[in-house]
Amino acid sequence: VRELYAADLSTAGAALSAEVIMLSRSVVLTGDDFRESSPCPSGANPGVPSCTLGLHTAMRHSGVMQMEYTRVEKCGQRGLLGKYCLHLHMLGACPACLFKGNAVEFGVQRGLIVHGTHLSTSSENVLADVRGAGIYLEDGNEWGNAVSYNVVICPWSKNSVKQGCTVPGTDNGAGADTDGNQAGLWALGSANHLIGNRLANAYNGFFIQAQIAFQGRGAAQGRLCLPAQPFGRIEGNTCHGSFRFGFYIGGPNFPRHTDESPATNGLVVDRSSCVPFDSATGSDRGMPTRVVRNVDWANAFVGTYNMGDVQFEDHVSVDNQEAIYWKETKSFADGCAAHVKGGTFVGGNMALPDGTAFII
Repeated sequence: VRELYAADLSTAGAALSAEVIMLSRSVVLTGDDFRESSPCPSGANPGVPSCTLGLHTAMRHSGVMQMEYTRVEKCGQRGLLGKYCLHLHMLGACPACLFKGNAVEFGVQRGLIVHGTHLSTSSENVLADVRGAGIYLEDGNEWGNAVSYNVVICPWSKNSVKQGCTVPGTDNGAGADTDGNQAGLWALGSANHLIGNRLANAYNGFFIQAQIAFQGRGAAQGRLCLPAQPFGRIEGNTCHGSFRFGFYIGGPNFPRHTDESPATNGLVVDRSSCVPFDSATGSDRGMPTRVVRNVDWANAFVGTYNMGDVQFEDHVSVDNQEAIYWKETKSFADGCAAHVKGGTFVGGNMALPDGTAFII
């Protein structure tokens, strides 16, 4: 691939290559081999006949969790809510919370989870052979977390018995974990900083999926308007070998100036801040946003179903079935921004929306 598109990619500043990660660490959290439990222990997700039990780590409701350069293996408890390899659970604003440089391998229910927590950092972690979502931002109110320069690799073929890194029995079968939509990195909301992550051989590589719960999940349910949620910084992520989408913002995502913040636990206080037009002036309340220098290669699709006021800037798409796939959008609130600016699109179809002013 690099030889075929060398000129295009050198100009775009993109290098396409296999992922190489280091999984050994001098500090190891390990346990017994996984154990099947049938019936499940108490607290199992509804309808799950058996559970797979490994170790789990978490900081819950208060305090600070920091873990650096540690190997965590044989982790997660499939079928039991909240039992994951690395887990920040409803800590509110926690700028000191940190997962850095860790290696997670052999997980049976997701890898690194940020749930109801804001302003944390998860950086330079590597995850391999983790079933379900590798990195998971849970309820939609997570705000301002930096998830950066992590690598998630699934070593299994989609046609194998395991069906890639999918897993049944979680609390989000419609979204992040099963053979419909398993993801390397999955988020319900869009208000986090997702930078420089590399996601290989998932069903979907990078997936923001507001459409399964427009008003939030769990403790945030009914207290968000995710289609209007602002975007954090989304830049420099690479997806390759995805069975469905690589970079994927499922929609509807039309960012606006809502009033959520860490001070409100990421929740909307005034729902009028979600509306698309100013009631007094009729002006468009869209919040023009960019997703910048993301790279996709050898996926089936790249793009979104319905999204507006978001620009793909300097995107690189190589040998994807759909170089970009975009069903519905709108003109930008600023009246002039382009939907696609710069970028390199080679080896696939440009499936663009009609019925609107789409600007390249």
